[in-house]
Amino acid sequence: MTYDDALSVVALVRMPLEHILSMTPCEIALIVDKRLEVEASLQRTIISAGWLAAVLERQKRIPPLDKVIRVRRKQAVGGREELERLKEELLGG
Repeated sequence: MTYDDALSVVALVRMPLEHILSMTPCEIALIVDKRLEVEASLQRTIISAGWLAAVLERQKRIPPLDKVIRVRRKQAVGGREELERLKEELLGG
């Protein structure tokens, strides 16, 4: 990797140059891919928000929020025992 390549990666992933230069090409590729994925997701979110704002602006009466935005609701954790089991599972011990 040339110095100019490293600088372009630094600009993309916003990491210190010393950290980039110490990474393997595979690690750099993974970080760049993930950063591009995050950027694309952010762009889709911005476009969706703009589209939704334009649609709502044309409405005479704004519909209830739960009809506009459909969110999957997570089921509540089932008590203290369930929390302890999840804690054991996540901490591995």
